[in-house]
Amino acid sequence: GRVEAEAGAGGAALRCQARGGPYHTLALLSAGKGGGRVWQWGDVSDTPQAPPHPVQGLERIVQVAATNDANAAIDADGCVLLWGGSLANLLLEAPPHVLGGVRRDPAPLRPLRGRAVRSISLGGSIATAVTADGEVWLWTLSSLASVAGTVRRRFIEWSRLELPGDAAAGAGGEEGGEADEPDEGPVLRPGRRVTLCGLQVRADLNGAVGRLQAFDSPSGRWAVALDGAASVRIKPINLTPVTPAAESGEASSSPQRCAVGLASACGSEHALVLCASLPSAR
Repeated sequence: GRVEAEAGAGGAALRCQARGGPYHTLALLSAGKGGGRVWQWGDVSDTPQAPPHPVQGLERIVQVAATNDANAAIDADGCVLLWGGSLANLLLEAPPHVLGGVRRDPAPLRPLRGRAVRSISLGGSIATAVTADGEVWLWTLSSLASVAGTVRRRFIEWSRLELPGDAAAGAGGEEGGEADEPDEGPVLRPGRRVTLCGLQVRADLNGAVGRLQAFDSPSGRWAVALDGAASVRIKPINLTPVTPAAESGEASSSPQRCAVGLASACGSEHALVLCASLPSAR
């Protein structure tokens, strides 16, 4: 009844997105592009079912995800917030003594090297994230048996997937190391030329071109030195990389293409990724 009362308030048409696990359900009620609020039934544990209630600390949410013992939400700025049981604690890199506990207050996932996240999916021992610039990142968990017979969990850091047809495929480092980032493709890094887009408050800056200086983690913004103007701080979702070919104005009968992630879905121990091959100069 409480959810229906909120849905009917103001007379606005709401969209609902529902996700859940075996003991709980999430519902995102949103009235538009500005995001909405998240309601939760039950809990990640098999305790008596909690009545529907809004999840505190979640505002302007645009997507939710859930699995057996973890929940995730993405806000309008591309920030991921997590709460729930052991998987949520592992993703948040919680100390070992709290891994088995239940986190009921959503906490932010550390930035994926300064990238805003467009969608996230959770599985039993795996998670995937698609960034605003079309990169796909993977996190996996494996179990190792110790000499004493107990099971110790080992988690692997987030790593960028090489998508089929990606210009970055096969480039860079040794196994276990980080591959060098390619000069082509939708990657944000210091020194990269970018175009500003999708700004609302400073719409006059849309289309302006500048160079990335440094990413500020607390604010979640890049410092951008604009051509012929002062530096500004911009969210990753409002930055489009300029490819070297586009910057130099070189024409090609066969333009370079890059693989871009569109969405992903996780099972217990596997993931599916939907991607498309697009021209690099997007």
